[in-house]
Amino acid sequence: TSTLVDMINTLLDFSEMEAWDTLNLQRYPTRFPILVEQAIEGWHLEMREKGLTFEEDIPQDVPLVYVDHKRMRWVVTNIVRNAWQYTPEGGRVSIRLYSEDDHVLLEVADTGIGISRRNQERLFTRFHRVANTVRTRGIGLGLYVCQAIVEEHSGEILVASEEGVGSKFTIKLPALPKEYKKAK
Repeated sequence: TSTLVDMINTLLDFSEMEAWDTLNLQRYPTRFPILVEQAIEGWHLEMREKGLTFEEDIPQDVPLVYVDHKRMRWVVTNIVRNAWQYTPEGGRVSIRLYSEDDHVLLEVADTGIGISRRNQERLFTRFHRVANTVRTRGIGLGLYVCQAIVEEHSGEILVASEEGVGSKFTIKLPALPKEYKKAK
């Protein structure tokens, strides 16, 4: 049922984007490590049950970001879910948070089936589903909505992948200046 609820929420986000050409973000200065930890909280058991190693490198000292908590948590969860879905038993999913220049970056890497170059070009297109041997449920909107949310935050989402080796998705968000102290 959580998959169905996720699909419905994705459709609602998509409908809102299409109807209003915006996401009505409720943004706040945010400690991103806390948001990421909340988003991945339930994934430890899922990873273990599938026989995956789940590694985290989430330092608490990265700069604040200015984000909509609900939407950004959804993005992180969706990227982690994809890594879980497309990584076979015995594989690894890792999460790394760090800052670079004036940005905060979150990498989600896996040792999954990978994505062909041709599919990488269309990965963030709405209703695009990658044809592969892994049977998953979905509507082909997850990464499209992820990209829209990240771009609405003046960020970008990047992918590096090789078939048979795995994928790495990177969410890159502008950091608030260090003197900005208040966070939710």
